[in-house]
Amino acid sequence: MKSKKITPIMISGAYTSGKTTLVSLLEGHSKILAIPLWHDMLIDIFLSYIKNIKEIQVNSFRGNNERVINLRKMLANQDYPMLEQFALQQKIALIVSADENDFLKFNFDFYKHDKTFFESIYNLSFDDITLFNLIELFCKSFIENWKDYKNTFENTKYFISASEPGFCQYDYLFRNYRDVKVIYIKRNINEWFLTVTKRIFNIFPKYSNENVLYFMKNDPRIYNTIKMDLECYEYQQQYNNRFLVIDFNELILNHKQVIQQVVEFLNLEFEDILLKPTWLSEELDSSYNLLGKINDTKESLRVDEELQNDALKLLECLIEHVNQNKLLPKEPTMAEMAVKSKDLETRIEYISNELEQINEGILNLKNPKWFLRHLIAKFVPFTRLKRIIRGDE
Repeated sequence: MKSKKITPIMISGAYTSGKTTLVSLLEGHSKILAIPLWHDMLIDIFLSYIKNIKEIQVNSFRGNNERVINLRKMLANQDYPMLEQFALQQKIALIVSADENDFLKFNFDFYKHDKTFFESIYNLSFDDITLFNLIELFCKSFIENWKDYKNTFENTKYFISASEPGFCQYDYLFRNYRDVKVIYIKRNINEWFLTVTKRIFNIFPKYSNENVLYFMKNDPRIYNTIKMDLECYEYQQQYNNRFLVIDFNELILNHKQVIQQVVEFLNLEFEDILLKPTWLSEELDSSYNLLGKINDTKESLRVDEELQNDALKLLECLIEHVNQNKLLPKEPTMAEMAVKSKDLETRIEYISNELEQINEGILNLKNPKWFLRHLIAKFVPFTRLKRIIRGDE
């Protein structure tokens, strides 16, 4: 396969660190395709896939059928199924702050894209399975099936993928792919931690402060973000022309200067549209307040004072453990605690909360089969699922 050589650009940083804003500034550029999955992690997934095939040489990846099945599994474990949901709903979420989000029009034929992409993977020779070829095949199919997309595949020279700390092995990436560049957005760690606390509280408003902090303590993304926060400038120093750290506050309050820095780093041709948040190359409504004001500050988050203080104490503890390269002792999940609990009310409350979320998920979707299919995949072991499909039980 003769590759068009689309240059991969990875935008990394913790969730709530401004990746959506930076992507919205870059997506309008005539040479850039930015996948609208804010945390798609496609470059990370393709890298892991290639590493398994070429280096670890996992036997189950060798045949054409097996390669397709395993890549689909790897994508399903991240945010690829969300693309199906967005396509079915014909809208995609735009998260502006902890208390504000909206939806943008998304007219995309997911099933045609999915079929085209995986058929292309099936037909690749073993030697043609490279990062650049996977990106090219994905981009080509994506553009063909995104009905409102205004740029063309022929003009696309850069592919932007949003990632999170801990998913990418930067040393491996830079050692094997000289053309890939990473932009890491660094946010004040206290404000970031409080913002995450607030968003978890918004998702689970009935949970106690203790349960909210439980999520924070046991989420590996928290550890990965703290670790990367401590190491990001070392990466910039070591890979100074391929790894760029930008400050979250500077991006929001002084975006023109930051965009100029990004343009120079990526060797992009400057276009005026880069100075405005866009969707489908059209300027977003200014009411979204993506720029000029820090939306989630300690004062504006309106987090319960006791929860805020406890969260910051937990953060100090987590930073100390990350510095010592240790994890806090693993606690049982809330499901495990509920099942083992002798308190009937505790068990009923847990089950009621789960059923309420399931019901809400079904009602919010035009096609509830999508939700139910992924619900089954999440809770039913794969080996048992195969037995059910075969009719053995």
